[in-house]
Amino acid sequence: MRKIMGLILIASLLFISGCSEKKENSTVSSGDVVERPVTVDTFGIVKAKDVKDIYLDFPAFVEDIPVKDGQKVNKGDVLLVMNYDEFKSQMNSTEAEINSLKLEIENNQLEMKNSQLILEKLKKDLKELQDYLKNNNHPDLKLLMSDLENARKAYDDSLKDLKTQQELFKAGTVSKEQLEMYERNAEKSRKSVNDIETALEKTKYNLQKEIENLELTINQNSVKMDGYENAKATCQDKIKSLESKIELMKRKIDKSYIKDNTIISDIEKAIVYDINYVKGENINTTKKVLSIVDLDSVIVEADVPEEFIKDVKIDSKVKIVPQADKSKEYSGKVTYISNIAKEKNGETTILVEINIDDNDGFLKPNFNVNLEISID
Repeated sequence: MRKIMGLILIASLLFISGCSEKKENSTVSSGDVVERPVTVDTFGIVKAKDVKDIYLDFPAFVEDIPVKDGQKVNKGDVLLVMNYDEFKSQMNSTEAEINSLKLEIENNQLEMKNSQLILEKLKKDLKELQDYLKNNNHPDLKLLMSDLENARKAYDDSLKDLKTQQELFKAGTVSKEQLEMYERNAEKSRKSVNDIETALEKTKYNLQKEIENLELTINQNSVKMDGYENAKATCQDKIKSLESKIELMKRKIDKSYIKDNTIISDIEKAIVYDINYVKGENINTTKKVLSIVDLDSVIVEADVPEEFIKDVKIDSKVKIVPQADKSKEYSGKVTYISNIAKEKNGETTILVEINIDDNDGFLKPNFNVNLEISID
């Protein structure tokens, strides 16, 4: 009797277990519970984690589009042929302006060097003249001062001679004509002294004027030197600004997906989609050109009802069947289980992500798929 009751109890437990597994949309028979894993059946949508939206940040227009929306492409395949000669011209013009400014700086530096040499000579000449004037040892001054000394001596001698002749004239020993001759000699000597003194003052005046002119020229050249320095600084600032501009322009075309005048795929296996331009159309910097999705980043997202999530584990095996072709079958594993539940249409679900082990490119973003998640 106890054996019969035991068999009935076992049969009842197997029946109850079978009913519970059917609630989970799972398929299992009482004869192979141990050998065949139970599955959680659900639906999923193919998503891509790595999607690249391509924009152009420079003026261009479309010359050709050799691919179609949704086409599978490989790395290096041309997606779009463009013409951006206007932008290249802007770059060339900017580089030419930089070279012109650099040449201007070189010429400026050469002129500044020559002006510096001239300025140094002017300062040397000024100091020399100032010393001459201060010490009265300029060649012209020395000659005049020597002449003045001789003239004053001659004048003094002529005055002595005149005094002697005047005394002799009073004594009646010389004639009036002879006295007048000595008077003329004395006057001539006096005039010679005055002329040399005048020449000496004029020479000093001319030296002073020459010094003043030199000082003015030196000041003008100093201002000119400051002008060279300011012009150099201005050119350097312009060059720095233009170099930043050209660097920014180069960065705009220095992209992994730009090669010469084409946009290419920089992904090994990808799908191009959302092509927003046609041949001959100008490309707007604010409008996306196209998008590329990395097929190796394709995953499946599924919303698993909360009553079954306890049976889903990381690395759980998954069978994936696309609704687009139910004869195809792919394998995958659970890679992510969200820690947050969400409610939709009165049902609470948890997001699960599943990778695809053997994607041959058929599974494309937004495809609907049937999923069987194995429960160990």
